[in-house]
Amino acid sequence: MSVRTKGILYAISAAIIWGLLAISLKVTLDYVPAITIVWVRFVVAFTMLWIILYVKERAALQVLK
Repeated sequence: MSVRTKGILYAISAAIIWGLLAISLKVTLDYVPAITIVWVRFVVAFTMLWIILYVKERAALQVLK
């Protein structure tokens, strides 16, 4: 797969995810307070980033000490 094709696929997937985020937030705000949604998003993003760095580049995690 060429670099251009990967770039197009990444751009399309990012646009779809951003679109789904707006819809899911609209629905979720009826049941959960906004601050809870923000904290859950931060925790999920931190956890995913930590896993990726732990697997690929453990030296980057030294900043957390």
